[in-house]
Amino acid sequence: MSNRLRVITLAGDVHAGAVEWAVADRGVTTQWMCLRDFPAAATYSVAIQDSTSKDDFTGALPDETCDFVWIRRIGRSVGLPVELDERDRSLCQRESERFFGGLLHTLAPNAWWVNPLYSFMTSRNNKLYQLRVAQACGLKVPDTLASNDPIHIQKFFRAHRGKVIAKPFFPHLWSGADGRSHEYYSSLVSAGALRDPRVLQASPLIYQRFIDKLFEVRVAIFGRAVIAAKLDAKGDHELAIDWRHPSKRPTVEPFRLPQKVRECCHRVMKSLGLVHGSFDLIVQPDGEFVFLEVNEAGQCLWLEEDCPELPVLSSLVGLILHRSPDFSECDLPQYPYKLADFLTSSAYAEFRRRTNDDHLPMSMEGIVFAD
Repeated sequence: MSNRLRVITLAGDVHAGAVEWAVADRGVTTQWMCLRDFPAAATYSVAIQDSTSKDDFTGALPDETCDFVWIRRIGRSVGLPVELDERDRSLCQRESERFFGGLLHTLAPNAWWVNPLYSFMTSRNNKLYQLRVAQACGLKVPDTLASNDPIHIQKFFRAHRGKVIAKPFFPHLWSGADGRSHEYYSSLVSAGALRDPRVLQASPLIYQRFIDKLFEVRVAIFGRAVIAAKLDAKGDHELAIDWRHPSKRPTVEPFRLPQKVRECCHRVMKSLGLVHGSFDLIVQPDGEFVFLEVNEAGQCLWLEEDCPELPVLSSLVGLILHRSPDFSECDLPQYPYKLADFLTSSAYAEFRRRTNDDHLPMSMEGIVFAD
């Protein structure tokens, strides 16, 4: 085996930097693939030939000698050359995006994938499908309406007496007149926001019954290993609506997930074909758990950053190197890697330097469409 990991992600991704640092300790080299760098700063080739061809396209895909592929964050926007004529940009963008998608499907047929490409793409931002799967696997889900029909939206709002949350299918970021960025998070719906049917019809949203909560739980699953964390808003109204706040964080502490809920989460993972994912759950005042979504991209290292006793990096590295969906908590001692050690290492400083030197700068367009 060549001991190589390919990670598909965005420039500056600390998750990928930490994993690269840890697997290097096991003699594994990491190659980054960033959609945002392509085609302006990266070149790729896919060679499909008959058996009699003698052409040698060294380095072309498929890569038969790659051992591990980790799909961390694909992104949505390619990086086009700045000097490209404006009249050609849409064509080059479309062709580059189609090529990159096909490239992933031929990338490394013999490698261990976290997550399998088909499963990643099927689950990716497919919140409605996830809700159906979770419900079938025994988890409670909130009453949900996805719609751009003003009549249905207003009816849903009245049926739940105005206690309704609206959230986008995909995160979006605006550049305000003040020069600051503004991201759209989950928010409570007001009666005034529903007055203009043209606005409601212009774009579909996900509307859900607002659920009273004791706290939320983030559950990161790595094969069979489960790490659960209690996210407590501590009475903060904004965090209680959506803990993904740009300037505030909930408190994070270890949480023992009930066995029944744990088994339901594993059933969801199996149904979606995922080996790694992060669940968002609400715990109601009566103690019942409610499923919101599962993030197949694995936004999870922040849990260890806020609560160092949670072995998130160890679990992530272990799942990749173990090459098996049967990776469990019993295997964790083999991979004693801590995020704090990476953040204080010379490797982290080198990672920051490479982010600036080896990748195209993140434009607003790239941020808007990032996972």
